[in-house]
Amino acid sequence: MSDPRKNAVTPANRDQRPALDRASLGQISTIAASCLAVWAAYKLFEPNFYSTSSGNLRCGSALRPAATEFARNVCGGLAQSKMTEAVFLGLMAAVVAFLGRSFFGGNNRAADDLIDPSEDIVVD
Repeated sequence: MSDPRKNAVTPANRDQRPALDRASLGQISTIAASCLAVWAAYKLFEPNFYSTSSGNLRCGSALRPAATEFARNVCGGLAQSKMTEAVFLGLMAAVVAFLGRSFFGGNNRAADDLIDPSEDIVVD
């Protein structure tokens, strides 16, 4: 097994190590994609209101638009615009996750721990 202290930052090797390695950038892109996906889900379920002089009119959400014909006429395409925003955010989450995985790879620490470079691998 490899020594975990080998990769520790010490005053001697502080300037030799990159600030962010590929695994860290991959994890950051995964977190960013997750945040975008949560934001997209919020946009789907967010209640929409239309402000009038007599109060607020419920316009439903992107998944459940207004039920009455009066509310549909007043709210117009508010539900459709929220649905478009949610789809766009969902696509952006997928793109960020795909590009992060493509450029930086996944977290391969578990696979690296299983392989000991000091052992000889014999293939018959």
